[in-house]
Amino acid sequence: MQESDLEGLTALYAGFDDEALHRRFFSIYHPPTSFFEKLVTIRERGGLGLVAIVQDQDGTERLVGEAGYEPLEDGDGELGIAVDRAWRGWLGPYLLDALLDAAAEEGVPNLEADVLCSNLSMLTLLRCRGYALMPRDDWTVVRLLVKAGGRGAPSWPGDHDEPHLLVEGSGGSWSGVVVADQAGVEVIGCPGPDRSSTDCPVLRGEPCPLVEEADAILLHHPGDSERWEALRAAHARLHPELPVLVDLRAEDRARPSEVDVTGQRADAVLVEMARQVRTRRAPASQPPPEEDAP
Repeated sequence: MQESDLEGLTALYAGFDDEALHRRFFSIYHPPTSFFEKLVTIRERGGLGLVAIVQDQDGTERLVGEAGYEPLEDGDGELGIAVDRAWRGWLGPYLLDALLDAAAEEGVPNLEADVLCSNLSMLTLLRCRGYALMPRDDWTVVRLLVKAGGRGAPSWPGDHDEPHLLVEGSGGSWSGVVVADQAGVEVIGCPGPDRSSTDCPVLRGEPCPLVEEADAILLHHPGDSERWEALRAAHARLHPELPVLVDLRAEDRARPSEVDVTGQRADAVLVEMARQVRTRRAPASQPPPEEDAP
């Protein structure tokens, strides 16, 4: 993306209908010229933008898509993407993959994006690349996290001291995020073995960045499928020291190696978990200096 793309970007967005604008801006917002002037200087702020330009038979060039990311304080990039209706289908995935590769070359670990729950095309686009879910207060919007540089599990954003809880299952959502936040526990969700569109590295016996950086795993309504059984066994084999919590349906029971946090029990369990993690990470007290010998 260059400053010479200003006119093409303006024309691209001018052709969007209300639905396309709502998906991009969460409102029927018609961006002013200043929006595009900022967009074409994204490189100056440490971000990156890509554009797709096609040439008609008469030699006229048209800009039909753009994708870019702005740098975030946690080291990730904030993703934005827009494609002309006539070119949707393959061009969006192509631009996203090109941007993910470029972000990895720039040393950006993940891209993050707020997506409307009604935006099924964008949700599918990111799901196919192995997204993780970051909690939000607004249930009409999800914040997704995808790994730069190719498919696979992303890493935890930033370098925070809060205890990390990985929630697996139910698409990555969990109603206990409010309790976790009150306990000072950071939560990221994974869709789980039955809903993930990509291969789970844990099921392959390989390290998963989300698991490796977690202080505990919570299985949210684990099913009785073979993939769930294999995931439970893999966690016990690969990470025997990692606590496994489970939020169960009424008819299910926790296993001996799992801690049931169904309902009100989550509060006390998460508070105790946070206390133990902080105690473990606290620097050891320095011994008192030795007195000089007489």
